[in-house]
Amino acid sequence: MVRVMSIYHFSSQHIQQLSIEELSAACMISDSEIALARASDHTIELRPLSDILGDYENIPDVAIKSFSSVDDVKEIIYSKVGNYILTLESRMSNYERAEIRYVRIYANWDTKQSSPNALRARIAGKITPMKKTLEMLELPLNLNPTSIACCQTTGNILVNHKNIIQIFLFKYCTNETTKLQYIDFFEAPFNVELVFEPLKVLFCEDIVSCYSKQYFHVFKITESIDEKNSTTSESNICTSTEMPQTKESTFINLDSDVDFQTICDKAELNGNSFNVKIKSTQESSIGSYGDDDSEMRPSVVNELNAVIKYLNNLPDSFAVPSKFTTQNLLQLKLQSMKISGVLRENVDTFKCMFVKPLYAKIDYENPKCRNMKNSSFFMHSKFKENFYGVAVLITTQQDGYLYQINTTTSTEFDASKCFLNVYPFTSNVVDVYFNDNVMHALCENGIESYTIRIGQKILQDYGCREKVYKNLSNTISLVNLRPFMNVHFMIPGDENLVLLANTSSTYGESLDETINWTIYNLKYPSIETIYEDFKEFADKSLRKYPNAYMNLLEEVHVMVRTNSMIAKLEQEDNSESGSEVKLVWNNCEALLEEASLVLADCLILNSNNFQQSLMLYEMAKLDIVGILQRFLNQNQIFQPKPIGLIEVMKISFLQLSCDSRKYDEIFASSIDCPQTDNNERKSIKFGNALIELFKRFAPKEIAQLNLESTVFRDYMDEKIHEFLLESTEKSIDDILCIILHLLKKDEVTAANSLLAQIHQDDLYRLLTRHWNIFFEFSSQSTAEGDSGGVKRCNKSIISFSDFTELLFLTSSTNERGELFTDVLMYHFFNTKTIRFNGILKLFMEYLASQFGHDSYIHGQNILKMMLEKYLLKYYESKSIDADISLLSSTSSGNTATLSASIDDHHRGRPDLSWNNEDLNSGVSSHRHAMRVLVRIYLSQLKTLSMQQEKKSSQDSSATRINKSQLIKVIDEMSSSLFINQKPVTKFDKIAEILIQNAGQNPILFLDERFRYLDWMPPFENLLQVLNNAEDVDHQYDFKSLDKDMLMTLIKLQALLCSGEVTSEITKEVLSYLQSNRENLIGHDSLLILLLPLHQALDLIIKNNPQCVLEYARCHFKLDNDWSYLITSLQRKANEFEVNDANMGHIFFYHRLLKETLEYVATSKPLDTVLKIFPEEKNLINRELFAVVDSKHSNSFDEYLKICVDRERSDKIKKMIESTGVQLYEAINKN
Repeated sequence: MVRVMSIYHFSSQHIQQLSIEELSAACMISDSEIALARASDHTIELRPLSDILGDYENIPDVAIKSFSSVDDVKEIIYSKVGNYILTLESRMSNYERAEIRYVRIYANWDTKQSSPNALRARIAGKITPMKKTLEMLELPLNLNPTSIACCQTTGNILVNHKNIIQIFLFKYCTNETTKLQYIDFFEAPFNVELVFEPLKVLFCEDIVSCYSKQYFHVFKITESIDEKNSTTSESNICTSTEMPQTKESTFINLDSDVDFQTICDKAELNGNSFNVKIKSTQESSIGSYGDDDSEMRPSVVNELNAVIKYLNNLPDSFAVPSKFTTQNLLQLKLQSMKISGVLRENVDTFKCMFVKPLYAKIDYENPKCRNMKNSSFFMHSKFKENFYGVAVLITTQQDGYLYQINTTTSTEFDASKCFLNVYPFTSNVVDVYFNDNVMHALCENGIESYTIRIGQKILQDYGCREKVYKNLSNTISLVNLRPFMNVHFMIPGDENLVLLANTSSTYGESLDETINWTIYNLKYPSIETIYEDFKEFADKSLRKYPNAYMNLLEEVHVMVRTNSMIAKLEQEDNSESGSEVKLVWNNCEALLEEASLVLADCLILNSNNFQQSLMLYEMAKLDIVGILQRFLNQNQIFQPKPIGLIEVMKISFLQLSCDSRKYDEIFASSIDCPQTDNNERKSIKFGNALIELFKRFAPKEIAQLNLESTVFRDYMDEKIHEFLLESTEKSIDDILCIILHLLKKDEVTAANSLLAQIHQDDLYRLLTRHWNIFFEFSSQSTAEGDSGGVKRCNKSIISFSDFTELLFLTSSTNERGELFTDVLMYHFFNTKTIRFNGILKLFMEYLASQFGHDSYIHGQNILKMMLEKYLLKYYESKSIDADISLLSSTSSGNTATLSASIDDHHRGRPDLSWNNEDLNSGVSSHRHAMRVLVRIYLSQLKTLSMQQEKKSSQDSSATRINKSQLIKVIDEMSSSLFINQKPVTKFDKIAEILIQNAGQNPILFLDERFRYLDWMPPFENLLQVLNNAEDVDHQYDFKSLDKDMLMTLIKLQALLCSGEVTSEITKEVLSYLQSNRENLIGHDSLLILLLPLHQALDLIIKNNPQCVLEYARCHFKLDNDWSYLITSLQRKANEFEVNDANMGHIFFYHRLLKETLEYVATSKPLDTVLKIFPEEKNLINRELFAVVDSKHSNSFDEYLKICVDRERSDKIKKMIESTGVQLYEAINKN
């Protein structure tokens, strides 16, 4: 569907008459000059174009300059680079009566000649001219060309013959003898072979476009550096092979699994292309009548290839050729159509084509523009860094299809996303052309002008922040329709459009020998005129069609932006470098600001488009004061509720940077406010006007804006507080605003009391929404620069706010700390608006400033709480992602990834996404969190140990329990701590401590903590208990063990057992343990987790032998380890002399040795047991054995017998089971 509106008008129309015999071709030389080729006398003449309306009678019907061509001119093209005229000429062969074509270049055609017919001829690249005169260069061709093309930025020439494309490179050369500068052409070291014979070929830079009746192909010629990459490239890359071959990288083995999505993306399987999306009969019948005519549109295929074919005899300049490849950008094919139920081939054909190169301004801050760089490739111009891509229009008889190709992206090109619009013409099309503003189609009935979508596509591809452009799916408009009869040539220029009409014959008939031609010189309107016409038409449509008003303003706004962003090519003459082109940008910044303001005024009235209006105001460089003043000047304030203005005011405040001077200027500004009772206006301060606006139309928004905007809160605090006190019903947002005001007045006690009145759940939801009040943002002016100059810039400084420090970090209650860390966790993992590294850095800076104060302890506890929750959440999400990856190999995205930066521009949130490098030189977040958490555990453990030692020395009345009670407590605690044990219903005192202190947050890696750690101090020293014969005599101080100390030790042990601790952390903990051996409770239990296996085993046997077997079960993996343990226990038992003082030790180590041997004998196979047991026959020396065990043998034979009996019983069991199964099957058969 197309809207029809008469809006676009040519600035002027100039008409002049010509009498020319057999006009065969024409082209534009400049805006005031045209070149015409006469076939009757082989002459090329230059004619002036009239510049006064209707003044064609005063222009003589003669050429201002003319020169002879060699043969009949079929095509003529003018090149701004080199100032030459390119022609395709033909003659009939005298012998074979066949047409022979030549490609010739006419240089120095504008120089004054002594003889008008003097023409020097030479072969391009072969002969050097001696003086500057009119000359003809003929390209050395082996084939008969069918069409030609010229690049207007490089001067290169493209010659087509059937399906072969030759490229000739333009170059300025200098005669070494006469120092004469001249132009020349050299053949590229390759040809390009197509799979069809194009009717026409166009190219610019390295992009080539061509079409036949059925196919349309756009491809890119690239210079490849890595030969391996070029031969194993993607399916849209063709290398220099004889024929397109199936690439090994894209071959799919049909015997294995096939990824359907990959096939859909490529539309190819093992070299065979096909249509993946197959529709049912019903879908096809419905889809053919869709709004976008998708069934009528040419299909994107994957069957066209352009193959590089290297020349046998390379030119001297290409002695060492590079590797060249082609990349397919767009491949279209006209599909068969059903007419009256009958499938007919090639009902329609491609008719004409136009390609426009797009050179855009570079935004170096935009990462999507970083691929736009200059190169030395001979097909690139000096403007390559500005080259965005091309816009291509391909037409059939009555439809045009516009595509836009972006070549700046580093990712693989997606042809399905480059389609812009379809243009249904009113009659058969003859030729097409478009510029930055509109598209002109020459049809049988005249010129049709349509709106175009080039600017929208560029803005989308660049991802500009000001996302203000019309949707590409919106309806296009036919903005001009002018009848012209019998037009045979449409010749576009930079400033005008020239039509050549034959008044003595109708379209399509052969031309008479003597013909009267009419030249219509149509001058394009300037962008200022287009804007005024569109705006005038929109104003007239405002009351009747308000939607059309907005659409027109959006349309013309994009036109203005496109003109300011897309460059034009202008010719410049340089005596040193010859004729060149330069990029010229239209200076329409003032017009862009005006168009932005008008469109913003329209969008701000719509509650759904206020964000776009703010971006437009920013584009027009209008600040928040100017926005409010402009709105008031238009008397829009008397609307029922200006929702758009209120939202714009809110977002504008949230986007203000940390610059106090800017704040002062804003709030010191005055605006003129209209009165409601008369026409008088009064001047009031901006802040007062803003408060009145919110109080009148959005009183509930005041508290929310106060909480979200630091600027608004700092400058309007008193007025906001007065308003909130007047309110009868206060929301929790209002209460929080009052709390912030009390803190500003140093009334901390009152603020604490008021905060305690808010329910914990409500406070969590409130702070989650307004998390920015936890932080304070300021700026510091710094100097940056080098010897070339110093530039002042503002550096943002972020710290904890008074609200955080006074009410949370200094609070001794766990509820505040839990709340604060829960809010942080939500934004770490859910919204990802805050980075963990940034908050960790703030905590480090805060603790460094509070060292030695009570607030240091409270802040450290909250930091510990945050680190524990963060690591728990991180490893939980990591585990979930690992499970998902097992189910789907295409799964991507880790919920615990913290590399997402803030993307909350529309709410103006401050940037808390600090770089990881600022913290730990690239160390990942969770590794750094673990290092800090280990340091906190060690620090707190040392502090609590010192307090415990001091408490034990002062308190001698502690309650004691005997040995049997203590062993019972330790056993129950061990069961409750070990995750693989069955759940216990009765908890001991230490288990209760774990439950009470852990709360809703489980202990990190508690299930990884080894069980033998529960049998080591400070939980129990069983060796000391076993040394005493009398059970009731030994007493143990239990209450002296601090609950926090036990909890800290268990958490640290679990962390060290997890296997997630890095070697750097391990070295750091070892160093700390060595320097704090005497005054650190649980020292040995931490040390054995870090020492090498045998060293840890020696330490356990020496100090804590009661857990040596459990340690072996957890850590031993080699047979030599068990051998080492048995030998160590033997050696330790033999150290003691037989006396009453050592009996406890002797009995204990002998029992450990027996339990170890029994475990090995019952758990290992016989051959392994024989390797583990030492060669010595006796377990311990005979003197000790006689004391400890006189009933059993003192050799290893008893344990070998246990192993043999176990294996024998296992074999018998298996035999019985097998026999039973056989007997059962036999009975069932009978």
